[in-house]
Amino acid sequence: MTNLEESATIKILLVATIILAVLAAPAAAGVTRSLVTTPYSGTEFTVALNITDLEIGGIVETLPPGFTYAGTSLPEGRAESSGQHVIFSVIRDEEITYRVRAPSTGDGAITGVWDDALNQVNGTIDATPVAVRYTGGSDGGSDSGPTSVSSSVTETPAPLLLDRGENGTVEFTESPVTRIEIRALNTSLATSLSAAPVTRPAEVPEVPGVAYRYLNLTATNLTVAEVSATITFSVNRSWAENASVDPSSITLYRYDGNWTALTTTCTGEDGDFFYFEAVSPGFSLFAITATERAAATGTPVVTETKPAATTARVPATTTNLPAAAEATTAKAPMGVCGLVIALGAAAAVTAGRRRDE
Repeated sequence: MTNLEESATIKILLVATIILAVLAAPAAAGVTRSLVTTPYSGTEFTVALNITDLEIGGIVETLPPGFTYAGTSLPEGRAESSGQHVIFSVIRDEEITYRVRAPSTGDGAITGVWDDALNQVNGTIDATPVAVRYTGGSDGGSDSGPTSVSSSVTETPAPLLLDRGENGTVEFTESPVTRIEIRALNTSLATSLSAAPVTRPAEVPEVPGVAYRYLNLTATNLTVAEVSATITFSVNRSWAENASVDPSSITLYRYDGNWTALTTTCTGEDGDFFYFEAVSPGFSLFAITATERAAATGTPVVTETKPAATTARVPATTTNLPAAAEATTAKAPMGVCGLVIALGAAAAVTAGRRRDE
């Protein structure tokens, strides 16, 4: 055999070896997850696992707290659940679907891992955020949304697309929540928001105080600590009067296993509504509440000729006027927000006079 023939033979053998190695190498296995239906409060929704090149093996899914496994498309004996973990046996399956029952309120993320028993490899499945919703509807709109949009009581017509550190605003027209501003903290994101009045779920305890409205505020494709939210809402002035509550005590509460009072600021008022802002670290079930108005003590002195003197008898530690004083000053009400500001100004003037003395 000549050197040329020997060289050609070696090349052929090398090519054949490479081809055999490629054919013998296992394909890259993998699993992806998607939500087939929406997780509405107290109902079941469907999750799909799409499986690639995994003939024999297993998948372990971990559900967020409060969400419970409800069944699967697999034959009996090929799925088992323990607490928040669900184990599936894979035998040449291309897709596995399973059902999950959503709690009355809450959010979190489904996580998972897979194992290829034949090829002795394993991997993780990307987390899928889930948030309980109370109203239907689809996102709709185009692929690219503005950073400020308007909406009805359900959802934004287009998702907010925010870069890290950027603010986005959604305004609502049929809800006590009139505006939500969110800020992307750690990463860019695309999200759709909803704000809907709801009835308090039976499993959720009553919020402290006198409840004005229960609300479900949700955001898609978000995980914990990705955003901060400033929530603007309004309360009907006639409700405060009829319910005999102190308007200055109106507070937004958030339910996340327990009711937590959020820092709430009065931003203004008009003849029909009081307006407030509150900052929340996330989205879930909310409630607007107030405390009952304290009963007036003693008999207030009221004169028709000097209503200003009557008003001046209001203690600086409260924003509640005695009933008779309210009648005397009804023609020119100062308002909850205005009274708070005025009391602060009066305190500052008094302190200044004492220093001058």
